[in-house]
Amino acid sequence: MSGVVFAYAAIEMVGVAAGEMENSRREVPKAVNAVIFRIGVFYCGSILLLVSMLPTSQYQAGTSPFVTVFDRMGIGWMGGLIQAVLIVAALSSLNSGLYSTGRVLRSLGGSKQAPAFTLKMSKQGVPWAGIVMTSVVFVLGAVLNYLLPDAFEIALEAAAIGVLFTWGTIFLCQLKLRRLVNRGVIPASPFQMPGHPYTSITGLIFLVLVVIGMAISGWQSSPYLSHKVTFLVVVFGIPILAVLLAIGWRVVRPAVVANTGGKIESVWTDDGPRYGVDPDALDPAKSGGAGLTGGGTDTADHDTDRDARGE
Repeated sequence: MSGVVFAYAAIEMVGVAAGEMENSRREVPKAVNAVIFRIGVFYCGSILLLVSMLPTSQYQAGTSPFVTVFDRMGIGWMGGLIQAVLIVAALSSLNSGLYSTGRVLRSLGGSKQAPAFTLKMSKQGVPWAGIVMTSVVFVLGAVLNYLLPDAFEIALEAAAIGVLFTWGTIFLCQLKLRRLVNRGVIPASPFQMPGHPYTSITGLIFLVLVVIGMAISGWQSSPYLSHKVTFLVVVFGIPILAVLLAIGWRVVRPAVVANTGGKIESVWTDDGPRYGVDPDALDPAKSGGAGLTGGGTDTADHDTDRDARGE
């Protein structure tokens, strides 16, 4: 099940990229709709095609279902081609992970939650420092996978938990955002989640069920406790990650407090901005089109970019 979660990872990159779009009001809806369409065609469509060609009992773990189908059709060479396509897809996922992680690290560096080194950018605006740090972790992961036979599976399960946490956070933030919109605190986005709040609540429930399903499937995967990797990562990994996050926040909190002048509470309350933020600045009609999703970069951001590049 964690493999399925990992397969859908990075769809939230649409939100990461929104801040760099010239016209996010136009591009974000197009990007979101395109992602949903491609999931429907390439994921759900391919699964429907596979189960229509062979019974599910013919597919085996560890063997690509496409390879199985082509072997039964007598064109085994197509299996090698599919494997090559999968390798290219994996490299594409690796590239997108480098991009998103580099951007996130730079954002954390700007808020004093990551080393100042992560703020460095190239003249082309590439956050090379964050990419280098991520690449070092990738290399360490390759070495660890060589030394420990279950290292990849452990990393996969941990990554799946991280993805679920990210998606759950997005659902919770969306619920808070719509509550503020409904109260008239901030202007409504032209591209809102349909079926609010039921769609977000359903999504949160589904994520909880996925975590429970991961634990159950992990327990049933092997008769030996040491080989129940998914179960161990879910049961022990989640508390460990929570503790590490709490420790990390305690470490960086003084720097964040100093950087924000003590303004570390949520910016928005149900009655309005906590620290005097002008709601009109979030209205696309009054702020030049940036709106809630960004799409514009102010002078301060340009200054920060120039400082990071040493200009």
